Amino acid sequence: MREVLGWTQTETAHFLGISKKAVESYEQGWRQPPLTVCKQLLMLLALDREYPQKFKPCWEIMRCSPAVREACFCARKMRGMFCWLTCSANCHQHLGAKKVEGDCCFHCPVVRQFMKPAAESRR
Repeated sequence: MREVLGWTQTETAHFLGISKKAVESYEQGWRQPPLTVCKQLLMLLALDREYPQKFKPCWEIMRCSPAVREACFCARKMRGMFCWLTCSANCHQHLGAKKVEGDCCFHCPVVRQFMKPAAESRR
């Protein structure tokens, strides 16, 4: 995500309030970033991409049924936006996957829509 944003490791560390060494450790796979760092980085990336104005709500992308939407906090209270902040168990169940600590929704189609390079994500 750092490269998608066009930031250096030093800039990323500054924006996230962590050390450059921590950023390097995450990128090298020496350690997993905490969930709070993942969420913060996703929020910065989403805002850079002008989310939610230019993107669909989560239930449209996930094709959630009315029953699933009714049970989903994000759909009811957040209009289907910023769903990764709630780490909804509903989404993990809907996708047929177990919630994995530290997973941070990186494989979710909702999040992946704004993880593309800027020119691609705005098509």
